[in-house]
Amino acid sequence: MNQAGFRIHALVPAELDDLARLHGECFAEAWDADALATLLAMPGAFALLAQEEDKGALLGFVMIRGAGDEAEIITLGVDPGRRRRGLGRALLAAGLSEAAARGSARLFLEVAADNFALSRYRLHRDWQAHRLLSQAGGQNDGAGHGACSRDSRYD
Repeated sequence: MNQAGFRIHALVPAELDDLARLHGECFAEAWDADALATLLAMPGAFALLAQEEDKGALLGFVMIRGAGDEAEIITLGVDPGRRRRGLGRALLAAGLSEAAARGSARLFLEVAADNFALSRYRLHRDWQAHRLLSQAGGQNDGAGHGACSRDSRYD
């Protein structure tokens, strides 16, 4: 998939170190290449990368794991210097399309309460918000997280 100035493609194993580096730039609790490889080895898991067309720099990523007719966004990140330019939106759309092609009818995303950018996005893009409930007793998880979902038939 080509966008203005970048392309989205499936991760290949040789890109794991670059993905780990960018994950570290996006999150305080970064995952190293081994952790990412372990996640991607799970059944139904895949990652898509946004890469600059001309220089080849890694700009963003989305990692998704499907199970049956549902899928979950494991992680999504965009280079801090490249945010607010549509990369996250393009990665989500590409991930949604790929999950649907793999048989998922619904895509879930857990969002930290302090992730304001993603919270704004989901409220404006047909994502349905849910409270994340613990399995024991049905109470909010208390960690300041929320979950949302979207029917993957949307484009």
